[in-house]
Amino acid sequence: MTGHLVEDPLLLLLQVARRLPDRPSSALTRVLRLAARQHGTRATLRGALAAWLSGTPASAVETLSEVLARTTGPPRGLRDRVAGELAVQLGHPAVMGPALARAGATVRARAAWQRGR
Repeated sequence: MTGHLVEDPLLLLLQVARRLPDRPSSALTRVLRLAARQHGTRATLRGALAAWLSGTPASAVETLSEVLARTTGPPRGLRDRVAGELAVQLGHPAVMGPALARAGATVRARAAWQRGR
């Protein structure tokens, strides 16, 4: 796991967040949901992360799909990487569609590995 610290700190952060004990995980989920509510009823990446952390993957996939359906324009760096990594962690890299190309080489490699390539 320490290799991720140097090679892919984003993956490490997501893995650590998912493995937090109940109380810190619940607190992080609440913070993400509160941050997501700032956007009203619109689906957000924060909302998808909160659903994933709370153990509701179907809701996370649905929210992530809504976020990606609205996404247009040039790549957005970290947002694309987080969305891509979340899609891979959820086992649904296909929801990224063409945006997977913007998610970064390590995310694309994990998505290909999941597909058995």
